[in-house]
Amino acid sequence: VQRESIPWGWETFPQFMEVLRRTPKSLNLMMYAPLATIHVYVMGADETKCRDATPAELAEMKRLVAEAMDAGAAGLSLCFMKEANNQFEHDGTPLPTDLMPIEHIIEVASVLRERGDGVIQCLTGRPGFDPTVGLSARLAREVGRPILHNFLPAGHEGGRNGLAWHRRMNDAGHQVYSQAFNGRFWGEISLITAVCHDANPVWRRLSNGEGDNKEALAPLRDPAFREEMRQAYDRVAFDQTNG
Repeated sequence: VQRESIPWGWETFPQFMEVLRRTPKSLNLMMYAPLATIHVYVMGADETKCRDATPAELAEMKRLVAEAMDAGAAGLSLCFMKEANNQFEHDGTPLPTDLMPIEHIIEVASVLRERGDGVIQCLTGRPGFDPTVGLSARLAREVGRPILHNFLPAGHEGGRNGLAWHRRMNDAGHQVYSQAFNGRFWGEISLITAVCHDANPVWRRLSNGEGDNKEALAPLRDPAFREEMRQAYDRVAFDQTNG
């Protein structure tokens, strides 16, 4: 669908914004400079998996973020959930930003502090459960720009801890907002597209295949695997996707 509907033909963020401006639209759009894409663009996909960025590469990432802001980006977006992340690369390896040192992320984000504008959209873990939420807090304190924290589950302990974390952050003078699920939602998924629990290595075996549901049904026919799934089920960990 994307190949047929989007007029591909850009390399840089400013070029992308020019294509976007020329494209007929039925919705208002706001674009962030994507840190993972910039990370890979500067270092190369393979290099992001095996080493940290050099000072020169960090400087180039900062230049590209500033260039994107000049071209109309609303801010910087990133994902940092590490072992709790349900999203992976096509080869099953972690996303580039899940491997970045926190200090490097803050260094790149400092472009927004120096400019005095922009929002940071930050997908980190759940307050009270996942230590990666500390990055959202550090970005708020050290960069000083508004943080859009993704996301805040409304149910069970996740919602209560999340609201308490928000109060502490905002009481300290930081602008922290969240996207939230405030109720159950309807979704139609198949076994191989049910990736919402892929942070769990046992449950990930269902969505690892590239075929149809028959491939995922095969391990489910094994009583031993079904017992593994029951033992691996964690209501608190799965709370972020409504269990």
